[in-house]
Amino acid sequence: MVKNKVKLKEKGLTLSCAESCTGGLIAANITAVSGASEVFGLGVVSYAEVMKRKILKVPKKTLKNFGTIAPDTAYYMAKGVRRKAK
Repeated sequence: MVKNKVKLKEKGLTLSCAESCTGGLIAANITAVSGASEVFGLGVVSYAEVMKRKILKVPKKTLKNFGTIAPDTAYYMAKGVRRKAK
């Protein structure tokens, strides 16, 4: 992570993540590294379907057709957290 943090910082990039069944494990691992706040902007754990819709704007139709754990849902979650993190 430290090497990647330096690369992100050098390129002026940040990292945000949207999690569900991982329950925040990804964000916890990232923020366990000293100085992560320089590149880590936002972590969202949207475990409940209603929060995926409300916070990350995952379409109801996507959740109905594919479920909460599906590539299509993950796509919209990533898109939603990117929008939130700007």
